[in-house]
Amino acid sequence: IKQGLFLGILGLSFISEATQVTGLMNPAEVLYPETQIPTVKAASLADAAFMNGYLHAKDRLFQMDYTRRLASGTVSELVGPAGISTDIQLRTLGFKRSALKSYFAASEETKVILRSYSNGVNAYLKDSDLPIEYAGLEITSIPRWTPLDSLGIVKLIAFQLSEDLQEIDATIAIGTFQQVGALAGFDGTKLFM
Repeated sequence: IKQGLFLGILGLSFISEATQVTGLMNPAEVLYPETQIPTVKAASLADAAFMNGYLHAKDRLFQMDYTRRLASGTVSELVGPAGISTDIQLRTLGFKRSALKSYFAASEETKVILRSYSNGVNAYLKDSDLPIEYAGLEITSIPRWTPLDSLGIVKLIAFQLSEDLQEIDATIAIGTFQQVGALAGFDGTKLFM
């Protein structure tokens, strides 16, 4: 991996700042339009993923770290005993185990993108101080980012978007209604609905 350059261009005034970043294969460009939402221009998907990881870490590292810890069931490492019950529940659900299975099943191109994104996050971690949130928690270093962290977050978000455990509760409830109905002589499904 060569040392690459990325150029940030701010707004319409075209103020540019070149920064050396170890890990890019080719120079990349980051554009910041009026919205201040960065747009990455890169010669390859790997370099684009690297820059996205770098920029995400630059702007959202604490949120990223907290969310990966949710997905892996290690929030208590960040917030202490208050996170233990959350860790137990999320480890039981197994997002990290699911992420590992997905990684092994992924195409080589997907693995390259995931590794490149992780390398971008880690390049930022290597060259930058941790955000202020960590000082309040008396944390001075965090683990390196891995492809499994990214996949674990994807699994967690998918779970959150699928109504969490409410579907499981409804499935248990209808099953109970059906069983009781069968024993007592009424239509448990109809009653449930």
